Amino acid sequence: MTVTVPSPGTAPVTVVLHPPVARGGPPGAGQPPASAKARRLVADPDAVEAVSQALVALTEADEYRSGEPGPPVILDVDAYCRFAAGQFVDRCEDPARRLRPSDSVALEPVGLLQQFTARTGWRGPCYATSTPQDGGATALALGLGLVKAGRVPSAYVCEVLRDDRTGAFWALATRLRPGPPASATPPAAPAGVPPGLWARSTLSRAHHRHPTPRAHQLPQPYGQEK
Repeated sequence: MTVTVPSPGTAPVTVVLHPPVARGGPPGAGQPPASAKARRLVADPDAVEAVSQALVALTEADEYRSGEPGPPVILDVDAYCRFAAGQFVDRCEDPARRLRPSDSVALEPVGLLQQFTARTGWRGPCYATSTPQDGGATALALGLGLVKAGRVPSAYVCEVLRDDRTGAFWALATRLRPGPPASATPPAAPAGVPPGLWARSTLSRAHHRHPTPRAHQLPQPYGQEK
């Protein structure tokens, strides 16, 4: 997908949105090994693993070198925050369980990047957005704005989604960069991604609805399309 963003007094900037990569799996797939040396994760292990695998796929394609500054990562964490808040409330209301510091730490979405930064040495900035009912459009708009304004040469946008049927976490991630228009062919759903979750994805719907849209033609929140 390409987005042409007009700037006052300048030629329009074309931002290319690469087809999303998707990583995820059944609940429990991201659990760390039962080892005394296993690094404790502060966020849900399945969500952490999905985000890590999706972003690693992008950085490997870009031949990112550990320790170098990288493009910003913009996470849409609304689905994760709603899940984490629900878990926290359940633990607060469980009379048989004492609250631990880790219970409140799990509410912090920055923990989703824990495995990714450990595996790659990532040093780029990160932004997390959580806007109810906007379906990730805020994260995509932020990435488009940063690239269009020339603040960054490229950006990664990553949606953290949860399958309501199975409870599985999935991460869909894409790269934004200035460049010539890309193919207008909408991408097919990556193998294994539940159809309902793919339909909910802002990145997927941006490709399918507007192969070459204008800047203001971001997809409407899922279920509100006209």
